[in-house]
Amino acid sequence: MNKNWIGSVWKPKGISSFKVLGDVKKYFGTKKVGHMGTLDPLASGVLPVAVGKYTKLIQYVNLLPKEYEAEITFGVSSDTLDAEGVMESDLDKVRGLDVEFGLADVEKILEGMVGEVQQVPPRFSALKVDGKRAYEMARSDEEFEMKSRQVECFGLEVVDFEEVDGLWKLKLKVSCGKGYYVRSLVRDICDELGVEGYMSELIRVRVGGFSEKNSVEFGGEEIDLMVDWSEVLKGCEFLDLSQFEVDEFRNGRSVDCSLDHFGVVIGFYEGEPVSILEVVEDGGKMILKVKKNI
Repeated sequence: MNKNWIGSVWKPKGISSFKVLGDVKKYFGTKKVGHMGTLDPLASGVLPVAVGKYTKLIQYVNLLPKEYEAEITFGVSSDTLDAEGVMESDLDKVRGLDVEFGLADVEKILEGMVGEVQQVPPRFSALKVDGKRAYEMARSDEEFEMKSRQVECFGLEVVDFEEVDGLWKLKLKVSCGKGYYVRSLVRDICDELGVEGYMSELIRVRVGGFSEKNSVEFGGEEIDLMVDWSEVLKGCEFLDLSQFEVDEFRNGRSVDCSLDHFGVVIGFYEGEPVSILEVVEDGGKMILKVKKNI
């Protein structure tokens, strides 16, 4: 089996990203596995990973936009902003209660939350504050402040707003950039509406070129591990190399280049990426210089 792969694993709800990576390591028989953005145990969805020598390509993988399907349940708040901090007995107390806002109120609020915005990350997050994980400090009831930071939301769309089993729920599609917290979005929506609520479900449906349709589940059986490099490395320039060029790069040497612009190029040989190259100028001519062999 080829022990080099870049692709997406579909993480089920209720298990950690670390557990999924363990399954990937077991399947490929290697410890050289890297992830590209974890998911909380209570979330499900797309988890991009790289295996073997393709871990060298992680920084060039297209990981934007990130797209989520999120559900907000109103009437009950949560310290963690998600279902981890909610008991069934808490929900029973508010079943059957109506809400004092409508879909138009929600959509008006969402309009002001698209674009480059300031967002305060959740206190229960893996971000570090003074060298310590925020969630560790939160669970220890330590006093600390989460500072706001600029993030980008590309789009928000209401999918559904209805009463389900006596509880009012709002379902959203969220398209966002790096460092964006959907739990913080849920908190801010509830604050603007002046109601309690929490994120009751989160599904990551897309990360760049990775989506549910090209994600796999590792259960021991053989699966299709074809890589669509044009989607995985979208934004990178590709160049087919000759055997001579491959050998030159393997030996750390540069070769003349017909390209007339600077930048990073991924060198391919027989359909597989073999080198990360850079177009530079040397003595008045353009050359390809190896940054890293794969």
